[in-house]
Amino acid sequence: LLNFLDMAFIGFRCNNLISSTILKLSSCKPLHRTVTSKQFYTPDPDKPAPWPYKEKGYRWWHQHIDRTTKRLDENSRLIVVEGNIGSGKGKFSRELAELLGFHYIPAVNLDDIFVDSYGIDRRHYYHLLPESCRFFDAKLFYENPKHKNVANFQYMMFYSKVENYLNSLAHLMNTGRQGVVTERIAHSDFVFVKAMHEQGFLSDDFYDYYFKLKKHILATIPLFPHLVIYLDCPVRKCMENINRRNIPWENNGKVIDFSYLETIENGYREYLKQADDESIIMVYDWENSGEVALVVEDIEKVDLDTYEWHKNNKFEGWHNIASEAWWCYRRWQYTSKVSIMRHFATMPCWDVPEMMIHPDDHGLLTWVAENVISGKYSSGYNTDKGDSFWKIFFSSNTRNLRNACWYDHYWRDGWYHHNRRLYAPTVYLPNIPEEELKPREFIMRDNKVLNA
Repeated sequence: LLNFLDMAFIGFRCNNLISSTILKLSSCKPLHRTVTSKQFYTPDPDKPAPWPYKEKGYRWWHQHIDRTTKRLDENSRLIVVEGNIGSGKGKFSRELAELLGFHYIPAVNLDDIFVDSYGIDRRHYYHLLPESCRFFDAKLFYENPKHKNVANFQYMMFYSKVENYLNSLAHLMNTGRQGVVTERIAHSDFVFVKAMHEQGFLSDDFYDYYFKLKKHILATIPLFPHLVIYLDCPVRKCMENINRRNIPWENNGKVIDFSYLETIENGYREYLKQADDESIIMVYDWENSGEVALVVEDIEKVDLDTYEWHKNNKFEGWHNIASEAWWCYRRWQYTSKVSIMRHFATMPCWDVPEMMIHPDDHGLLTWVAENVISGKYSSGYNTDKGDSFWKIFFSSNTRNLRNACWYDHYWRDGWYHHNRRLYAPTVYLPNIPEEELKPREFIMRDNKVLNA
């Protein structure tokens, strides 16, 4: 798979390893362990405990009272697992994180966003919303791949992957001693966009817009993963695995076939070429899986620290953080996320017609959000949904999302209020019968709503 990379085979015990950029050294040079597995890791008692960033956040003033580098050690690493659909990434990543003692952040799942903090699934109210406001999840995409809302679905996937990547960096910098294992980061997202465009699921307008957006957003995050692990699984085997796990909308949908997975595999070749300049790459033959414990042994032999500026850009971003003050600034950026995520607003999608929402449609969305789904106020401020009146005044956890200490996904609760600001109709009073306001499952196949 990777004969296009200048790689040297390393004879590690894990015979699943195809190739790697991890060692271009003479055999007499000693290896420097830069990651220690949970079995052998002993925290330095002189280092401070992890900072409780989810409870306290990391505000601008914290930069002056809590330093960052004093927590970092050999396990302060970011590891990314990539692979085709059905290659076994999820199981591999969870086991790898467990053996290393790292924090595991799974791949983006829009179910985490469509169900808000009150437990309300907004998809159960799609029958009340106009077509342009029924934002797709994976199920709707697989069953309606040529619907115009696929563009907004892919936009939300990229947005959420950027947020997931910032979550990974925030955890690493706030805990120090606990690295992160995550899957499918924003940098590899273009693999799926190219496959979807080639299959006719995305328009040329969105395709052009996406790559401008990707370049613009990722330029604000100079830190790349220390290690990218690619699970090389043949398309035929991926198809078998997908059929075996038997997810109805995946197996019976109109997206996954041999051609689609083959296009994704080719896209990963391009991604790995790009990633090889910034990160260590390890590729494993995962057709018949393998022992993750042996992968851990391989990782323990890898130098994930040395920056050879005259050869490539590996670890450049991590080494170019000039001072403690800059470490703290980056940590604040990645914990608050606002200063980076706001760049999405600077790239409007005026040239992508399928992503636009008519003001009248948006007026109905606002009315349904305020009067049926989410309430008139931000999450934590709605007494009619169980929020305590006194807690609103005295609890630091009950704050507007823009001032919250921490949130995993802004769109989980900010979706209604963020969109509300796009247009502001003066009055919108739809004549919807009371019985229609009850939640129900939304079903649409072949672009036709089946339970209207």
